[in-house]
Amino acid sequence: MVHLLPELLSHVSLYLDAKSLFVCIFVCRNWRPVFLPSFWRVVDGRELPWPSILRTGSTTELALLFCMHRLRIQHLVINDISFLNAATIANLTNLQSLSFACSFSASKHRWVTPLLSLKDESIPRDVFTSSQHDDFTTSMIKALWQLVLTNPGLGQLVIAADSEDIGFSTAMEVAPFLFLDYEVPVLLPRSKIFLSTCLSPLSTLRYLNIGMHADNFLLCNLANLLPSLESFVHSSFVHFDPEVLLSSSPHPSLRSLTFDPGVINLDHLRSILKAFPALENISAHACYHDTAFNSKQWNNNNNNSNLEYTSLRTFFGLSSTALAGLWKARACFPNVKSATLLEHTCLSFNLVWLTKRIFPALDRLEARNILWLEDSASLKLGPMDGPRFSMTTLILSGRDNTRADFLISRMLFLVRLELGTIGSKVLDVLSRGCRPTSLAYIRFDLKDQCSAVLCRFFAHCSHLKECLGDGHLVLTEDIVGGPEWTCLELEKLDIEVEFSQDKMSFSGFGLLDQIRHASRRIRQSSQETRVLKQKQAWLSIQKQVHARLARLRNLKEINFGPRYVVDVPATTPEGYLSSIMKRQHIERGLDFTQESGFDLVESLPNLKKIELRRFCKSRAVGSSKLAWMSERWGLEATWQNPIYTVVARRN
Repeated sequence: MVHLLPELLSHVSLYLDAKSLFVCIFVCRNWRPVFLPSFWRVVDGRELPWPSILRTGSTTELALLFCMHRLRIQHLVINDISFLNAATIANLTNLQSLSFACSFSASKHRWVTPLLSLKDESIPRDVFTSSQHDDFTTSMIKALWQLVLTNPGLGQLVIAADSEDIGFSTAMEVAPFLFLDYEVPVLLPRSKIFLSTCLSPLSTLRYLNIGMHADNFLLCNLANLLPSLESFVHSSFVHFDPEVLLSSSPHPSLRSLTFDPGVINLDHLRSILKAFPALENISAHACYHDTAFNSKQWNNNNNNSNLEYTSLRTFFGLSSTALAGLWKARACFPNVKSATLLEHTCLSFNLVWLTKRIFPALDRLEARNILWLEDSASLKLGPMDGPRFSMTTLILSGRDNTRADFLISRMLFLVRLELGTIGSKVLDVLSRGCRPTSLAYIRFDLKDQCSAVLCRFFAHCSHLKECLGDGHLVLTEDIVGGPEWTCLELEKLDIEVEFSQDKMSFSGFGLLDQIRHASRRIRQSSQETRVLKQKQAWLSIQKQVHARLARLRNLKEINFGPRYVVDVPATTPEGYLSSIMKRQHIERGLDFTQESGFDLVESLPNLKKIELRRFCKSRAVGSSKLAWMSERWGLEATWQNPIYTVVARRN
């Protein structure tokens, strides 16, 4: 065996996962002392081989292992009570991150001996909700917080357990939410004192997510408790008083704030922006504008000047009402680069214009499951009129984006475009001189058959690198007789290539099989001669198609055929039409054989993956014709009626 320097092995260990490190430990005696510290540096119960170790060994053996390597363990993820048991017995004091994600109620069979005596009042029992807690659960809660207290060097703390399992003692109060009043839990004074005592010594803490009904109290007191915190996750119901947050000292270092699954209003947002002046990223399940919103509160001077919040970079969870409220308050975020609208937002050209006015430097806009409104701007403005948008990334996922043509025609600098289902009108906008000219990554599903427009799109988009999606049907006549494709930088492509008419009738295919298997004859019948001429004609066209595709020298992945197919029973009218379409796909599709020139595509130097998806009536169809590829490619065939798929990967 070649002897490698320990320093080199130690550097390699930084890039290996737990499973690979575990294997390296048992390679030889020289490797063991090098890889063992890296293996024990991160103990994650969710990753292999830790689940296997937990199943094969007892909790006592696991505790002994933790004691042996207690100084090496720096990152601990507890997804089983046995890990909490072992960590408490080993008295870990060198942790840099601690994550707890398991349920106490489902773990009683693993641990029946309480770790901490109930008489130990360093962690008072009345701090937690005691109505549902027995001695067993209380002991485990104490063990968890004792682990926090004995590790003042924690940089990350995540407690993702159920709040009902380990929640703090609370009282119910009434708070407004979406025009209604709800009863919400609020921490009792003793719980606030305990939480402050536990978290204030953590001067190195950078990431915090504990939930347990404590988020609202922590958010309003972060500046006093954790002035060095950089990221905070609010994982419970949002009901803090904006005025209380405004009265607190500004937090100097918080960069990221996430409300999951919290919902905030514009009053909450105003207090957050003023309390956290260094905030760069904010994410909420929803940000809405209620009837109690007062736009004058955003501007204390009432001088109608714009309010600029220069620190914010990304904003997730905007609603159309929130955008209208921000516009009314004359709020401006000049450095926001990425914004995400709420799901089911009613999108229009006017709303995008409003978003761009509030976020003038916006570079990425995302809206999922959107609904399109009738746009007055598209009716009033001409094809070349109206404002232009300088965004480079637009993601619009929805079942029907056929009205996106007017919006996309105003975006001349798009680099990445992801759409749901579109029609020929949108594709025509993209193909007219390829607006935008810098488009490199695109994903869309075509609703209509527009082969010529799609070929024109490939001919004009010279910088295109990825074109993915379903329904990209191109006819062989349009490829051969249409303009040359200029997208020579293309690396990933989804495409379906077919003839406009049947290549040959089923009887003709049967006659070809007879000719191929029959003994040598001197003369051929007129019918056989006609069938052979037809074969040579469509083979010649296929060779030209494959030659065109072979010009894409940078191609790495290509998929021929449909990606998503819903099989409808043939007994229904829809199923009868579907069966006719499937038969047309069988009769009009390309042949992936050497005879048809497919070896030109197969031999592309950078090509690593080929997917051949086609309709067929037998899982054996095409397997013998692809036997020549098995010498250089690894072939995997799958059959999911009615699609026969062959995935080829470079050996």
